[in-house]
Amino acid sequence: MTGTSGTPDQRSVGTGVPPEIDVSRPHPARMYDYFLGGKDNFAADRAVAGKVLESWGAVRTAVRENRAFLRHRPCVSRRWHPRRAPDLR
Repeated sequence: MTGTSGTPDQRSVGTGVPPEIDVSRPHPARMYDYFLGGKDNFAADRAVAGKVLESWGAVRTAVRENRAFLRHRPCVSRRWHPRRAPDLR
């Protein structure tokens, strides 16, 4: 993001994040990363993810199970439909 003078917005300066990424607004992909215990999330993501955890305490388990399913699914599909496996990647 850029300010009115065309200079980079201060929200992402010094974070190593491209200026077009607004780190002050939560993003579902970064919240997913947070639930998985990743490092690629910011304060806004963690704040909203904390509220999600308060209302749905099992979200971390659900996200981990979803990740396990996505890893397992191509293996099962290759056994069922060998020619269609690349479509799932």
